[in-house]
Amino acid sequence: MSMFETEILSMTDITALNKMKEEIKDTVTSAALNWQSRMEIYQKVQMIVSRIEYLEKHSMTS
Repeated sequence: MSMFETEILSMTDITALNKMKEEIKDTVTSAALNWQSRMEIYQKVQMIVSRIEYLEKHSMTS
């Protein structure tokens, strides 16, 4: 498991996760990025979105 994944899975604050997601998304427009770097960014964003969905689902049932 990557350090990034460990960090995301340890977070429970949806607001902080959303902020992190937006900050990461803002970097994808950089002209200096190649397609592989963009794909890594998209994967990170998807991981955050999945974590947010999980937390929202489980906060409703708690």
